[in-house]
Amino acid sequence: MKRRTLLVAGSAVALVAAGGAGLAAARSADPDAAQAAAPPATAAVTRGDLVQTERVTGTLGFAGARTVGSTVDGTVTALPAENSVVQPGEALYAVDAEPVTLLAGDIPLWRELATGVADGPDVRQLEQALVGLGVGDGLRVNEHFSSATASAVAELQERLGIAETGRVGAEQFVVLPGAVRVGAHQAAVGDRVGPGAPLYAATSTERIVSADVPAARAADVELAGAAAAVTLPDGSRVDATISSVGAATADGEGGTVVPLTLTLADPAAAGDAVGAPVSVDLTARVVRDVLSVPVTALLALAEGGYAVQLPAGTGTRLVAVEVGAYAGGRVEVSGSGLAAGTEVVVPS
Repeated sequence: MKRRTLLVAGSAVALVAAGGAGLAAARSADPDAAQAAAPPATAAVTRGDLVQTERVTGTLGFAGARTVGSTVDGTVTALPAENSVVQPGEALYAVDAEPVTLLAGDIPLWRELATGVADGPDVRQLEQALVGLGVGDGLRVNEHFSSATASAVAELQERLGIAETGRVGAEQFVVLPGAVRVGAHQAAVGDRVGPGAPLYAATSTERIVSADVPAARAADVELAGAAAAVTLPDGSRVDATISSVGAATADGEGGTVVPLTLTLADPAAAGDAVGAPVSVDLTARVVRDVLSVPVTALLALAEGGYAVQLPAGTGTRLVAVEVGAYAGGRVEVSGSGLAAGTEVVVPS
C-alpha cells in the first residue's frame, strides 16, 4: 500500500489509502481551489459487532449419503432417473415389475408389520407415515398394529396398485428418513439382483457444505453451532451454520484437518450443483459493541499512530484514534469526540 505524506493542521500525515491523492487536493493551500473543491466524501461512525473470519474451502453437496439396495431377489425392471427425487409414497425401484415404495421413518423395516405383531415404536412410525400419506382416515397413532392399521395399509397398497395384503414387508416397502435424491446408478434395468445388492447411490435432499479446517487453526475459530458465511460459485453469499464437527483426520498431505458440515440458511440459493467448490468464512473472533469506521478513513501519522478526519466548517480537522480489531473492511476505533453517527472523511 502506498503512503503519501502531507501537512494537515500542523501534523505530518501519511495517507493509508491510494485514494489519498483526492484528499490532498481537497486540502490544497490555494484558498480559491479549496472553495471550488467539492465537499469531501464521508462515512458514518457506527456502533456494533465486528466479526473476524477465517476462510477455508468447502464443497457443495447433500446430506445423508447412502446406498439404496434391493430388498428382494429378481430382475431389476425400473430405476428412478439420476438426480431425480423420490418422495415418500413413491417407488424407489421395481424388481420383477413389482415396485418397492419409500416410507418415511428413522427405524428401518427390520420385521414384517401386520396384525398380531408385538407393539413397538416401529408400529407408531408406520402409522405416522400412513397418516402423512393421507390414508387411514381417523387412524389412531400408537404402538399397536390394529385392524384399522391393516385397513390403512391395504388402502395405500390399493393406491399404489400392489397386492392388498394389509401387511408391511420388505418385498413392498423400504423405510428411510425422508425423500431420497438419486445419485449414480450401480445397477441397470435387466440386472439380476438379490437382497442387499446395490442399486444406486443416494442422499437426502438437505443441502450441505463440507469443509476442512486445518487442525492447527481449529482452536482459533468457533465451531459447532457457530454462524458462518458461504460464497457460492456465482459469487453470491449465503448465511450458514456449522451443524456438525468431525474428529481430526489426516488430510493426505502430511497434515491434520477437522471436517465440518454446514447447513445453508437458503438452500435454494445453491441450486442443484454437487461437488462445486465454495469459500467458507468461519467466525474467528467477535468484538462486540464497538465503534468502527471504514479502513480507508484511517490516516497514518508520520510520528506514529492513526487519525481520522472530521468535516469542520469549510475544512476538516484531525482526531487521533486508537485502533483495534479489523473485520469486513472496517476497523475498531476510539477517540475524543467520536460517537455513532459522527461523519468521517473517506476517499471519494
